[in-house]
Amino acid sequence: MRILFVSIEYPPETPDGIGSYVAEIGPALVARGHEVHVLSCLPDQPASDRVDRGVHVHRRGEVRLPGAHKTSARLRHALSCRVEAGRLGLDFDVVEAADWMAEGLGLAFRRPAPLVVHLHTPLAVTSRYAGSPKTRDLRAASALERVAVRRADLVTSPSERLLREVGPRWLAGKQVRMVRLPIAPREIDPGSTPDRAPPVVLCVGRLEPLKGSDLLVEAAARLKGDVEVVFVGRATAVRDGKPYDEWLGSLARDLGAPVRFEAEVPRDELARPRARFGRLVRVF
Repeated sequence: MRILFVSIEYPPETPDGIGSYVAEIGPALVARGHEVHVLSCLPDQPASDRVDRGVHVHRRGEVRLPGAHKTSARLRHALSCRVEAGRLGLDFDVVEAADWMAEGLGLAFRRPAPLVVHLHTPLAVTSRYAGSPKTRDLRAASALERVAVRRADLVTSPSERLLREVGPRWLAGKQVRMVRLPIAPREIDPGSTPDRAPPVVLCVGRLEPLKGSDLLVEAAARLKGDVEVVFVGRATAVRDGKPYDEWLGSLARDLGAPVRFEAEVPRDELARPRARFGRLVRVF
């Protein structure tokens, strides 16, 4: 099959969660004999084409449309994805897009191929956890994402929890297939881990309320024995006037939780986590 992922994110230029997902599943599909393309559109991005582990990565800019609001950004992005997908000059068997930024909206009408929309976390959910005011712009932008999902041929979700967060009314009764997020297996040298290193619970990702990092800190305070929780990632939120990692650190100290924080690291370093962090008992 010839598969197109429409994704604003793809590492290393644009990493984060959606990019990490596409960067894992793309090469895995290539290994199964499929032809995989990724189209990433960003404002003022120079056009480029490269091959990453067998995946054809196409970076393009966006069309120029007035407006700097959430709604106009999604309309501009959706239109850009539709235009640039056509300019690739390829016939695809299936297209997958994320719910975020309504990336599949332009491909949901007179679609060139069956459209799959994978739920990552729509604006309707992220804005609720961020405490964003429910402005007309936010409601309209969220509606665009909802339309793209409802018009897809297939909707997939990585978890039941996310389905509960968006709610059945948001999906308008559309059937959803559960597809767990992939983790590519990587060989780890058995001699890279000290036999007597203390067990570590490793949490990798942005530090923000949406991720539930505070719940892990509270759980860490109840751990028995010589267990440590390590957060790896950058803070992208503020709470009580502090960067979120500093706020989590204060919470950990108040609760006596065995927690430490490390800065964001390149993906290839996380491929050898045991050598870096000790004897892992769980990775989130």
